[in-house]
Amino acid sequence: MGVATQISLEQYLRHPTEPESEYIKGEIFQKALGTKLHGRLQGRLIRLLFRWEELGLGVTIPEQSLLLSADVILIPDVCVLTADNVEVGVVTQPPLLCIEILSPSDRFAYTARKCKQYLDWGGPTCWILDPEAREAWVSDSAGLHPVAEGGALEAGFILLGIDEVFAK
Repeated sequence: MGVATQISLEQYLRHPTEPESEYIKGEIFQKALGTKLHGRLQGRLIRLLFRWEELGLGVTIPEQSLLLSADVILIPDVCVLTADNVEVGVVTQPPLLCIEILSPSDRFAYTARKCKQYLDWGGPTCWILDPEAREAWVSDSAGLHPVAEGGALEAGFILLGIDEVFAK
C-alpha cells in the first residue's frame, strides 16, 4: 500500500480537479463517475426542487463544493442552499438539504458517513438515493432511515414523493 500524498487546502483550491474530487484532511478523493441513471436522476431532482426556488425558499445547485471545516470539502450531487446565501465559489454555510445519488461504485457506508458529516456541520437533512434499486434514505436528527415504497422524502418545507423522484 502506497503512502498518500498530503496537500494543503490552498493547493486543492488552486488546482481544481476533473472529474470533481473531494478534499478530506489533506487527501483528495475522486467522486465516483456517474452513470446515465445517476445523471438523469440528478437532472430530475433539480427540476423538481426548482418549484421551491421559484417561491424564494431556497436555491438548488448541483455539484456545489461545501467547506465543512478547515480540512474538509465535500461535494453533494445536489444541494439546496438557503435563499439568502450569496456566497460565490466554495460555500461555507450549511445547506437546507444535501443529496447524494449512489453510483454503482459507491459504497453505502461511505455515503452514509458523508451525510453524517453534513449533519454534524449543521445541515438539517441529507437524502441518499439509489437510482438502480429505486430506493431512498433520509438522514436527519432522528438518524438514517429508509423511505418506504410509495412514501415521501422530506426536508423542512420540501416534500417529494418517491414515485415522483423515480418516475421513468
